[in-house]
Amino acid sequence: MNELFAAARDEIEYAKEEAETVYFNESVAEAKTAVKACLGRWEALLQALPEEERQRVVRSMGLKISQLQVRGL
Repeated sequence: MNELFAAARDEIEYAKEEAETVYFNESVAEAKTAVKACLGRWEALLQALPEEERQRVVRSMGLKISQLQVRGL
């Protein structure tokens, strides 16, 4: 999960850096794909966990995921 989050965050940063370049559209597409993969894995993880464990995971990573959702292009 942490690796997917880091990859998505990095792709968003790359896209921002490439604003106003010919690579921007491709970078945005890659960032969207990375965010979608991360959020999909997050939802699957939460659904697979028992309630107590789910709450622990949400407390530890929920804020990061929320920030990714907001920044997710």
